[in-house]
Amino acid sequence: MALSPDGSLAYVTNQSDDTVSVINTSTRHIIATIGVGATPYGVAVSADGSLAYVTNPDDDTVSVINTSTHQVIATIVVGHQPQGVAVSPDGSHIYIDNGGDGTVTVLEFGSV
Repeated sequence: MALSPDGSLAYVTNQSDDTVSVINTSTRHIIATIGVGATPYGVAVSADGSLAYVTNPDDDTVSVINTSTHQVIATIVVGHQPQGVAVSPDGSHIYIDNGGDGTVTVLEFGSV
């Protein structure tokens, strides 16, 4: 799970149906359910809140979600079985830990 920078939205992965739920933290209602890759696991939100990154271990990808439209705007192939994802404090890089092959994928914010 990850929160938007202002804490108003929570992004929660749903491994059993390959989706991410977007929850309004004030009302506790699901406002969107977004289809992503296979067995989503980790999620992080960009420093400016415009994008969410979701790791999909069973297809070796990261889904990039536009948080305004709640749509997947890119799917990026990364290492084997990506799990964790983090955004650098300055928002310039996204780090994905690929548990299946012991590597880390580094993406530049704005390149996706």
